[in-house]
Amino acid sequence: MCDVCFKVQTDPGRWITAVQVRLNHVSHRRTFFHLEQLILKHDAAVHCVGIKQIDQGRVEFVLPSESLAMDFVEFLAKVNPIKPDYVGTMSYDAESDIHKSTLPVEICAVCPGDLISLPPEVAASLGYLGPVVICTKITDCIVLMEPVTIKHRLLDADQYWRSPLKTLFSSADLVRYVVVDIEPTFQKVSVDGSRYQLADVIVDRRSDNYLEKDTPRKVRTHLGHVLDIGMLVLGYAMSGKYKGLGLPDVVLIRKFRWKREKPRTWELKRLVMEVDDSLRSSRGYEEKIEIEYEELLEELEMNPDIWSQYSFYKNKYYQLAI
Repeated sequence: MCDVCFKVQTDPGRWITAVQVRLNHVSHRRTFFHLEQLILKHDAAVHCVGIKQIDQGRVEFVLPSESLAMDFVEFLAKVNPIKPDYVGTMSYDAESDIHKSTLPVEICAVCPGDLISLPPEVAASLGYLGPVVICTKITDCIVLMEPVTIKHRLLDADQYWRSPLKTLFSSADLVRYVVVDIEPTFQKVSVDGSRYQLADVIVDRRSDNYLEKDTPRKVRTHLGHVLDIGMLVLGYAMSGKYKGLGLPDVVLIRKFRWKREKPRTWELKRLVMEVDDSLRSSRGYEEKIEIEYEELLEELEMNPDIWSQYSFYKNKYYQLAI
């Protein structure tokens, strides 16, 4: 047991502070998974004496002092547009003689790759961007981009929490297409460290075994630098009520990769985290976590621009599986 943990475990009448990270109004853990890797990369949880997932949208980081808790919140603010509640709540456990203060911190629900509708006042403040845009990156700001022009803007935490964004489509809505033809139209450009190139692309919808009966679509995309004829690509079908928003019939998001047959040469570390019994026993919990974590790894493989935000480790099982 480290010195900090020993002090918290043996000091009577002690105080602890729990930073409760909350993610509301979403049904997936992609944001938590990304945040977990940033915490590990920067050793931000080194002083935590306990980490517990309370439910689908709340993870609690317990620290031995208020000052360490504020340092942790300061770190979160550097990697996500957060909304902390500095008033918080206080409680006392007579059995263990522990005073506990809880500091709720809500994190941004938007994920890279989401298709977003900007409120009119937000679009106007960003130079009339959009109003429908893609989130390409999240740090302390949200990078938003028009996929047909590569026009982009940064949205900071204050702007985001004044008028939270509406997500039209997320990764669960992605549809598979095959590239039939492609014609790059402009030179490559860099947007906040990531490269893009506009291109006119003809795509056809694709199922697992055959081309579905669908009209080929000619669309303009920001992915001209990574696409080629015959490639599979994932995108959002802009049908029904979302047609006529100034976007093509299909908004392409990223390349598609078939499920791996061999293990990766690398792996990621995970936080040692307690999971509430009621959550762990819920139907399909373990399977859903595994699927969503695999999606994170697939996105990492296809997006080298974000590799610098992660720490990779050699997969010790790789050689054994060859």
